[in-house]
This record gives sequence, C-alpha cells and structure tokens, in this order.
Amino acid sequence: MEQADTVIVGLDLQSNSARQTIGACNKLGLRTILVLEGARPAVVQGNLLVDYLLGAEIRFACDAASQRAILNQAAAEVRDAGGRPHILNDNPMFDVASALAYLDTTMELLDQLNAQGVEADCIYMSSGGKGQAGVVLARKALGGRFTMRGVTASHKHDVPARTASIADQTAMMLGLDVSVQPSEIENYDDFVAQGYGIPSEAGNEAVRLFARYEGIVLDPIYTGKCAAGMIAHIRAGHFRKDESVVFVHTGGMPAIFTWNDALLASPA
Repeated sequence: MEQADTVIVGLDLQSNSARQTIGACNKLGLRTILVLEGARPAVVQGNLLVDYLLGAEIRFACDAASQRAILNQAAAEVRDAGGRPHILNDNPMFDVASALAYLDTTMELLDQLNAQGVEADCIYMSSGGKGQAGVVLARKALGGRFTMRGVTASHKHDVPARTASIADQTAMMLGLDVSVQPSEIENYDDFVAQGYGIPSEAGNEAVRLFARYEGIVLDPIYTGKCAAGMIAHIRAGHFRKDESVVFVHTGGMPAIFTWNDALLASPA
C-alpha cells in the first residue's frame, strides 16, 4: 500500500480523538479531512473550534450512512487529484489501538496503586467499547480482581458485544490466550439522558462536584456523565467505605466551552 498523504476519518461532532488525530497528522505532515456526524453549529466552540484551529478540512454528515458515503467521496476526490488517501475508520487498528492504549494505561495505573499499597476494587471510565476493551483485557490477562464499569455517552452501539469483540481482536494480535464474552462486560447506558451530545442534570452536577471538591475539570458529555454514573452508584451503596474506586479521566475539557450556558445555568 502506498504511503498515505491524506488521513480521512469519520467521528462525532465533538469528538476528542478528532482533534488529537489532526494534531498527530500535523506533526507528520499529513493532510486531514474530518467527516463529523452532526450539523455544524451556529457558534463553533469546544473540540470543533480546536479542529478548525488545527487546520483540518471538515465536512458534516447527518447520520452514519451519510458519513460513510462522504468518507468514500472524500477518498475518491483525493485519488482523482493524485493524492494517497487513507480512511482511518477502515484500518484494522482503528479499534484495537484504543484497546492497546487503555491496556497499557491499566497496567500503569495498577503499578501506581500497588506502589501506594492500594488495590483497585472498581474502575470507571466513559466508554463506547474501544477503551473499555483494553481495561477488561488487562484485568483478564493479569488475573485482576477489580470490576470494570463503563458508562456510555450514547445509544449508538451494543457496547458489551462491541467491547468483547475488540478485546478478543486485541488479545489475538498480542498472542494472548484470552477470550472475553459480552456477558462479562459491565456497561451502563442509563446516564445518556436526552441523547448523545446533550448535557444532563446529573452530568452537570458531577462536573461541578469534581471541579469544586477535587479541582478536576470534566466535560458534560463524556466524563461528566460517567462521573454521574459513579456518583449514583456510590450513593446507592454499591461500595463499602473501605473499597477503592478509580475514575479514569478520558479527557474532553474543550467541550465545556460548547456548553457554557448549560453549566452556568446549573445550580451553584
């Protein structure tokens, strides 16, 4: 395969990985075309603002089917102009790379906790399946006793099935004799509220609590809703006081600027 000179990727409107992908491509001297699912907002803020600042060419798609068509069209246009496109979504490593990153993250996290004499009982993270696959795989490969709870930000995927599949693909690539079943995946979709990309009252409360008690800034779309799930479970008595619950911050802070009105309107 010819070395690509243009990376084309389809992601969500306020995707964190979109801006990260553009930044990496800029460092490598590659052109980037983003195809984002969602309508271009009247006011460009958050991750989308950063996408434009980084210089990506951005196109918008109304739904997943339209996004796929626009990805293919963009690739054809690049080829017709003599370029060498690569649609990142079609790369077998697109999902597996996320799992690998969080497998490594989990091993580092467990080492840090072990150095402090702490053993994790439960790990929470915002997840649509890819990153969670790495944490689940780390637990199974290392024989960890902690539970892994993902909290999804949308109803787009069957997260347990997707997580198990990505975990198995990753294990195969690493040569690990490990298999993960969908029934082993703990993922909660009851904190999506009105839908993907729409802040929730519980998520906004979680953003405020983390900011004011821990000095940590979450976003209202991904990490805020995940934190809302964790807080709800703690309040419901899912854990003893002597158990260690770990929250994995997956990023997303630029999104707070998109939702400034919602966050400022939240109770103090």
